[in-house]
Amino acid sequence: EPLNMRHDTLDLIQRSMKKVVTMGTGMSVSRVKDITIYAKTSTAQNSSLELRERGQEFLEHGWFVGYFQYKDYQPLA
Repeated sequence: EPLNMRHDTLDLIQRSMKKVVTMGTGMSVSRVKDITIYAKTSTAQNSSLELRERGQEFLEHGWFVGYFQYKDYQPLA
């Protein structure tokens, strides 16, 4: 089902997600050939900052979410 979103808003989101892969924290996936990748990365804190020194289980979790387009494939309308 199509998104109920203005075209310029969708364009801004796609350009921003593309920059995550081309010049941001998701650059390591940009080496995949024949695939255009759009992504968002972030961290999630799972405990108070004071507990970070107690071990890795108290560190923040990194996450990556994205979607991709294979070569120049255009979906059927």
